[in-house]
Amino acid sequence: MAAPTPTPTTEKKVGGLFYEFKEFILTGDLMTIAVAFIMAALLKDLITSFINDIFNGVLGLFIGDCTTDPETKKQTCTVFSDKAWKGIQYGAFLNTVFTFVITAFVVFMLIKFYRKSTGRGLATDGPGTNDILLEIRDELRQARNS
Repeated sequence: MAAPTPTPTTEKKVGGLFYEFKEFILTGDLMTIAVAFIMAALLKDLITSFINDIFNGVLGLFIGDCTTDPETKKQTCTVFSDKAWKGIQYGAFLNTVFTFVITAFVVFMLIKFYRKSTGRGLATDGPGTNDILLEIRDELRQARNS
């Protein structure tokens, strides 16, 4: 018969508060959330840069320069105005793309190091399918024998 797994109430607390905090930080679910947060922030920056640096430049070419008359509050737009064409700022966009790729690679390497050092993936804290099936088998055997 397999040894019972310790429950949180019977498990000996080693190291106190620091140990508990370390276990909380190193759980797979928290690491998954952290990676998702970092990648979402990078993706937001990438989308914002695309809109501001590429899309608005192209859109400004077709819409033109818009001015509002302060007395009548009427807005007038001129198409293909020299002022509207700010150009496509592809350098700023490429900078954001390179930042995204480099940061994503660094996060990948950190996760790879995390997996190697802990021996588990990101979201694998709970029992696996085999563990659950083994528990069911053991309970059925125990119920049959009693």
